[in-house]
Amino acid sequence: MGKIGDSIVGIARETTFGTGVAPAARYEITSENLKLDIERVESKALGKRYLSQWAPGKRVVEGDIEMEIPSAGFGRWLRAAMGGAPTTTANSPVTGVHSHVFSGENNIGATNESITVEIQRTDVSRTDHRFVYEGCQVSEFELSASVGELAMAKFSIVGQDMTATQASAQAASYATSTPLVFTGATVSFDGGSTTREVSEMTLKMNTGLAVERYVLGSDLRRAGVESAMREAEVSVKCEWNGLTDWNTYLGSSSVSIVAKFETQSALIGSTLGKVQVSIPYARLDGEQPVTADGIIEQDLTFKVLDEGASNPFSVTLVDTTSSYA
Repeated sequence: MGKIGDSIVGIARETTFGTGVAPAARYEITSENLKLDIERVESKALGKRYLSQWAPGKRVVEGDIEMEIPSAGFGRWLRAAMGGAPTTTANSPVTGVHSHVFSGENNIGATNESITVEIQRTDVSRTDHRFVYEGCQVSEFELSASVGELAMAKFSIVGQDMTATQASAQAASYATSTPLVFTGATVSFDGGSTTREVSEMTLKMNTGLAVERYVLGSDLRRAGVESAMREAEVSVKCEWNGLTDWNTYLGSSSVSIVAKFETQSALIGSTLGKVQVSIPYARLDGEQPVTADGIIEQDLTFKVLDEGASNPFSVTLVDTTSSYA
């Protein structure tokens, strides 16, 4: 019987939107539900008498892919989510380790890059089938960490079309990866000066893409364009430690946030792999603690702000991949 363990997911950046390319790398996932739906256009005639009074309509590719954040090769997913190439500093902080900074800058009117997603699914007779989704873009994504778990990533995908064949996945390699465990995750405020003891953390971002871009003469979606400001929020769960957060909520000041996920083992020498989210300005939107049986916990939700002079947030990836250009 086919199962998730038989699934193979590979991606590659497209040169031309909607023109599929062979996967450049494979990734282990925890779940996926990417699929093609073909809408039905039915006649609204009163008393219609013919079964044939309908036609295929828009082709809609949508779904989520979830994975444990890998310490190698994750930049391909971040590039797709953030919409463009990172700024890379080679051999930093040590030779063989490289730092890649992905910008969350708003870019209204830009056509974000697209990827081809290839998924191998195995049927009940253990026959492999290759599903190739072309013209895929990331509409939303999230990074999260919880006590007792590995750091997670979720990407919400919209695509243009899909082709399926009875065949195994095309050849591509898995990068050697080291887990990012909850023990290597930290959340700090005010430029890193105040580390908060949290049990859960989630960053969510909507990329602002206009994805319902269909025109007369075609059943295929056109490339998504950034038509709105990107919206992002950070939520954390922590033990209530007094009125500091409540006073911030009552006031008008913003806070800076740094959320960091590090590997347990070093990549080279003593240098750890890292995914770090940096947010210069965020507004605390709640919420007030309430009485509970045991330790009182508090859910804090921050809205990421864009003050115009700097990126509303950035993601720094430190790994052994030399380039995501």
